[in-house]
Amino acid sequence: MKVIFLLLLVVILNSCSLPKFLKIKNLELLEVKNKFVKIEIDDLVFIDTQFSSNEIKKIALDLGAGSTTLIKNSGLLYIDTMHSEMEFGYSISANNKISKKKYYKVSKMQSEGFSLINAFVPAVDNFQNDACRDFSGVWGATTFDEKYLVLKMEDSTMAVFDSIPSLEGWTLVETDFSYPFFYVYVNIGGKDGDRIRLLLDTGSSSSIVLSSKYFNRKVHKSSSLLFDRSVFYGNTFVSSSGLVLDTVVTYKCGSVFIGDFQLPDLKVIVSDKIKTNVLGMDVLRQFNIMLDYKHKRLYFQKNPTYIQPSAQNWFSLKGFSLRVNVNSELVVSALKLNSSAERSGLLPGDILLNVNYLRICDINACDAIKALSEIQLDHSADLIQVLREDQIIDLKLE
Repeated sequence: MKVIFLLLLVVILNSCSLPKFLKIKNLELLEVKNKFVKIEIDDLVFIDTQFSSNEIKKIALDLGAGSTTLIKNSGLLYIDTMHSEMEFGYSISANNKISKKKYYKVSKMQSEGFSLINAFVPAVDNFQNDACRDFSGVWGATTFDEKYLVLKMEDSTMAVFDSIPSLEGWTLVETDFSYPFFYVYVNIGGKDGDRIRLLLDTGSSSSIVLSSKYFNRKVHKSSSLLFDRSVFYGNTFVSSSGLVLDTVVTYKCGSVFIGDFQLPDLKVIVSDKIKTNVLGMDVLRQFNIMLDYKHKRLYFQKNPTYIQPSAQNWFSLKGFSLRVNVNSELVVSALKLNSSAERSGLLPGDILLNVNYLRICDINACDAIKALSEIQLDHSADLIQVLREDQIIDLKLE
């Protein structure tokens, strides 16, 4: 199946490169350690990976991506100083520059749990628009072909096995496996509610994201089960295609099931620009997950250490969000319609300078976002200062 997938990919992109591509890809080897190792799990999953240059970089586990991909200009000198072996296909950088996708031969990518030998991987221009997410590539789903991948959210460990581990305590989840991706069936409105098909995507930090077209066709009749409708404009999605600005509608739904597992107060995001419906880490971290790539089966196990996060913080109370730009500045990335932030005159693109006379611009941007999200909630007014087109503006968030 992997050969067929790669064959189709190359035929579509550049049939003249097929013999060389297949010859190099056939030399790839995945060596697994068959043991659990510590990883980093936050809103995404990160794996420390060592290269032949002895550089150790964080590589995100993105099972919503097909192939393993590295990011140029992200601090990984091993790739930045190499010459590409082949070029085909196109990638779009964050500044909308279209360029040929370049492939590199990497002798070894090694983590504590598994190693990829003689890898032949593409590298794209750095599309990270949020400096707080510091990683140099993604491990894609095809990497684990014919293996068994176990993610234990409860203790932030991971293992890749040659043979299937014990299934005791695991529940088989209904999926549609379309190589190399798992699509999970989720019911909105109870076990017999609207049945929707979602890509299992550890590369997304969201809960459920649906395209507007799909939502209107499949889920609108469940509108009585959806509540807390909110509209956010200026919302930012970061993808390999660059920075996508969109207006999204969010809902909460209190009756969502994956098989027999009920998901409490789930957030559903509806977007005009999303093409693939996804189930992201905001849901997946509630479970331990076993992906059987050999038999195309998926198993869930309730994460006993999961704590439902607080539904509201300072940002949600005031109705806006921030991202960190390439200059390490805090930029307003989304505004909630009719929120305190919008009524104050705040606009997407404003650079945050001060909050209640505290100079946010003098604090590490990533630390500042964390500190602001932990501000003690009250409904008093907050004074903020922003930079907009070289003009400093004072605003009051009621």
